[in-house]
Amino acid sequence: MQEHKPSTILVVEDEKVTRLVITNLLKREGFDVLSAEDGSEALRALKGQKVDLILSDIHMPIMDGFELFGKVQLDPNLRPVPFIFLTSLTGQEHLMLGKELGVDDYLMKPIDRDVLLASIRGKLKRAATVQATRTEAIEDVKRQVMKLLSEEVKGSIKDVKKISSLIEDEKVTITREHLENLAQSVRSGGDRLQRGLDDFIMSLRIDSGEAAQQFADEKSRQDLKAVLTDLVSRSSSYAKSKNVQVVWKAPDSLPSVVGVRKLLEHMVSRIVYGAVALSNPSSSVEVTAEVGTRELMLDVRDGGTGIGEDDVSHIFDKFPSVLRPDADQYPLGLSLFTAKRLAEISKCDLTCLSQPGRGTTFSLALPLS
Repeated sequence: MQEHKPSTILVVEDEKVTRLVITNLLKREGFDVLSAEDGSEALRALKGQKVDLILSDIHMPIMDGFELFGKVQLDPNLRPVPFIFLTSLTGQEHLMLGKELGVDDYLMKPIDRDVLLASIRGKLKRAATVQATRTEAIEDVKRQVMKLLSEEVKGSIKDVKKISSLIEDEKVTITREHLENLAQSVRSGGDRLQRGLDDFIMSLRIDSGEAAQQFADEKSRQDLKAVLTDLVSRSSSYAKSKNVQVVWKAPDSLPSVVGVRKLLEHMVSRIVYGAVALSNPSSSVEVTAEVGTRELMLDVRDGGTGIGEDDVSHIFDKFPSVLRPDADQYPLGLSLFTAKRLAEISKCDLTCLSQPGRGTTFSLALPLS
């Protein structure tokens, strides 16, 4: 039987007597305890030790509790750690500030032993439940991704073997057109493999909070026209394999939007990919833009026959399979899921409107800089 490892708690308190009292109490209750006199010392301790909960005073020299909490939230590895404030301050502004920051709990000094232990155990239990749920969700995504990628790998290997067999067979005359078609099939399979891997990695970055932190740290003015021109060019391989043309229709100049280039590229490329996937052969996907007073509306219209209301309501789910009126079910993987989540992170609004027989339109409202 695996031995249960005790939880580690970091106690940050500048008053020596209070710090020792809390530390000794927690040790007697079976916790591993680290201690620090202020926020700066706490950050140094966090660099070399994994902790399960942080218990911190607010008013401290050098770095107070609010600044420590802000530093902790900047680290994706520390952000999920429960954080409890200890304070003797009675001002309502401190309580409101802590709640706005997202602190898990406030405990007033002098600390009641039973209240302290109940709060700590409750926060640890909740954190464990959240972590277990997150781990299960990640494992489920891994299984789904591996299934999709294995099918793509098998298809690509099959195409490569077919090319090898044709080259080795002296009785077969291979035309350039035949080779180009086979090469396009291999290239398209490689693109799908790469897209699947990129979507999986992005979904992990979204779930961990890393993508949201990147947006908070790096958001700036972005040239949307340059992003779109590049994406239309890069989408040509997949569109060609589907016999679909991607057409960019917009004003010659567009205002800057607020965002992060890499997140913006991933989001818009997956919307275009979804539209191409839902299009019929020999059709086109139109990408248009309209400038408003506060936002820029980007519309991506497919060349398909539309999807049903139930499919529309689930199209941004993980691994949706969309049933088109004139075709079999089409799996969309994580592409539109990551696009929707990135839109939320980037303060955009992504919607889908579709009717059977009339096609599908994805609309993305981007805030202007």
